[in-house]
This record gives sequence, C-alpha cells and structure tokens, in this order.
Amino acid sequence: MSNNNAGKNDNNVIIVAVATAIVAKDAVRADVTAGKIGFFDNTSGVAIDATNGSSSKILNFLAKTVNNGSVLLTPPAIQLDRVNSITKKAYSAGQGSKILITLPAIGSDSNAVIDVSEDIGITFSFETGNSWQYLGTNQLKKHFHVLANTTANGTATDLAASINADQESAANGGFITATASNNTVTVTFSNAQQDFSDNAVGIIVKVYTNNVLITTDDNFSGSQTPAFAMSQGRGAWVQKMEKENLGNAGLGQLGTYRYIENNYQFVNFVPDASTASNYTTYVINYDLLYPDSSGYNNNYEILIATADGTTVTALDALFASLTIPGGFILAA
Repeated sequence: MSNNNAGKNDNNVIIVAVATAIVAKDAVRADVTAGKIGFFDNTSGVAIDATNGSSSKILNFLAKTVNNGSVLLTPPAIQLDRVNSITKKAYSAGQGSKILITLPAIGSDSNAVIDVSEDIGITFSFETGNSWQYLGTNQLKKHFHVLANTTANGTATDLAASINADQESAANGGFITATASNNTVTVTFSNAQQDFSDNAVGIIVKVYTNNVLITTDDNFSGSQTPAFAMSQGRGAWVQKMEKENLGNAGLGQLGTYRYIENNYQFVNFVPDASTASNYTTYVINYDLLYPDSSGYNNNYEILIATADGTTVTALDALFASLTIPGGFILAA
C-alpha cells in the first residue's frame, strides 16, 4: 500500500540527466554509455520499454554524462506505487508581463490631487522565490523618480522616459520598458532571453510608490504577479539545473556543495546541455522506499532533458505504460 499521503521531507534533491538516447529493451547496465539513459526492472535487471513497463514494480534509473568523464547517475530506486507524478513539458518560450500605472489628475488638470513638481516615485522589486533563490536575483530593485509635470499626461510621458533610460535594462535586452498614452504608463517586464544573462529573471514583481495618492490598489492594473513565465527547457536553463544539482546531490565524488560555482573543484565542470538547443523535460517525483527515522517520506526528483525526437517518443510510450498513481502528465 502506498504511503504517498504521509508527511514528507522534501529534500529538493534532483538528478539531472541530459539524454541523447535511451537504451533498448533488454539492455543491461553496461549498455548505458555516455549520453544514454535507461530504466531497468529491479527484478530482472534488464531495461524495459513500453511493451513490458506495466509489469514492473520497482525501477532503477541509470544515466551517464557526456562531458564529465561519463559520471554514472544512479538515483535511488523508483517504486512505482510511490511515484507522485511524472510530468512532461515541451520547451515553450517564456512570457513577460505588463503593469498599467494610471496617474491621477495633476497640476492644471481638473480636480488635480497632485501639485506640479511634487515627487513621484515608483519602485519595482523583482523576487525569485522558491527554487530560484540560488540565482541571486531575489531582491533586485529598480527605482524611478520624476517631478510631477503640469498635467497627468505630461507626467506619464516623463515617467515612461525615466524607465526607458535605465542603463542596466538597456544593456541586458531591455527587461523593463515603458510607453505612455494619455495619463497611463504601460510597463513591460520581459524575460524573453530566458538564458539567465538578464539581471532580472524573477517570477514576481512587487510595486511600491512614494506618493500616498498613487496606490497599488487604485492606480495599478495588469498581470502584476506573477510577472514572468519561465521558459523551462531552454539549453541555458537545463545547464543551470545540471550545475546546481550535481553539486546539491554530491555526485562526481566531490561531496555536496549547494553553490558549485563557489567550489574550486567544479571549475572544469562542463554541462551536457547545449545553449543552442531547446529541450523536452520530464520530471519524475517520487518518495523513497523507506520513511526516515521520524516516519516522514523522503521525496526525490529526477529531471530528464532531451532534444532527441526518438527519445521523446520512447519516453512518452514508456511512461504512458507505467502503472503509477495519477498517471503520466502532459503539461501545457
């Protein structure tokens, strides 16, 4: 009987395997060469495919890296009735978001509530949150200040110009841009590059103002939170996951290092993923065979990334054949 509903210790340990091929049915461990992956029946010890996957109860996953001395990736055994989900997501470009700032009457406008030359300030705080903390961008803030013009329309034009003049944004693909129309400023937050070269790759933007007459409740609208949709599956994204989780899982005989860029032993690490490729990703989330001493289930994940169409077809068929709680999920 599955204990999937019991309490969990989510250790965020993820094995990341970049696959160029999957071994054929009845292959053995030695057939897993550089770039290949395989799912092996724990009883027979040979590889499975869609034709015999449904009869398996426990699987062993094996993968070998390409660029790192063919390090063998061997996560803990997968008991199929303890699998929480297997999710597939094909690469799709990330999406930005827009916020509309509506300025109240200013200066010579009828019923003006803000005087000419009064300071108006807007702060955007980019927060990554959750698993993106290691990117180091969880508290990037941008401040924009203008003096109120003679009208709300003129002030909107000035505010948009101030936002567009941000040098850091301009130097990194224009991740903050603005346009003005009448008394409304439309601010666009773009992470179209999706390669982590942007200085703003957060998933949430929070807005603060310094003028009590401009509030986030009354003067802001649009898709303020979340601000970004990450493009899971881009090559640089997979590379980052490889580097982070190789260190986190303590693979490669180098011990466990959460931030491997800060560990000199990883200076020669070369990710298997190519920045020029977009990958289809599969995430297998499961609980280990035995609860820990406190009675909690230890949770584990395997992330498989592949740009090979034949491998995608084979994995789709294999996962669809497995008998797991919840079934195989094709994410949007």
